[in-house]
Amino acid sequence: MNLTWTWADVEALQQHVEQHDGIALKLNWDTMVHPNYRRQGIFTSLLRRGLNLATVGSYPKILLNAPGNSDSAKHFLATYPCRYEFSEFQMKHSPKAACANAPSRTTQITLRSAEDAERPLLARLDQEGFDLHPEETRLYYEKLTEEEVRQNELIVHEGARHR
Repeated sequence: MNLTWTWADVEALQQHVEQHDGIALKLNWDTMVHPNYRRQGIFTSLLRRGLNLATVGSYPKILLNAPGNSDSAKHFLATYPCRYEFSEFQMKHSPKAACANAPSRTTQITLRSAEDAERPLLARLDQEGFDLHPEETRLYYEKLTEEEVRQNELIVHEGARHR
């Protein structure tokens, strides 16, 4: 098995896994296992390396995100010591629906980086959008550097003020 990978190799693996399993992946590329090599403990080994004592001790929760229609993920999660907490849903763009609900073509919107003072807004958006506990999101955004906060992007409607 090849131990040296390029990003193109990883992208090809992602496409192969998505086609094989009939799913769309939202993932960290370093934890995919080719379908021909599954059920051999490879992902479990990668996960154990990532979840060392230093990592586990640093976070109140660790999210294992698995596509709902992935049989291999279901088999893995049934054997791993974890518990189901919530489902995450993906949205798909529908041009027809978007046109029907679109605001006026003259409405102004801006895409911009979040500012450091908007940490409470970012925390609230995560709470409401992902049903997270307020204290959890507050602590998360407190730990971020100003540069990490700026990596979040906001779509701002003309004249809108956040509450």
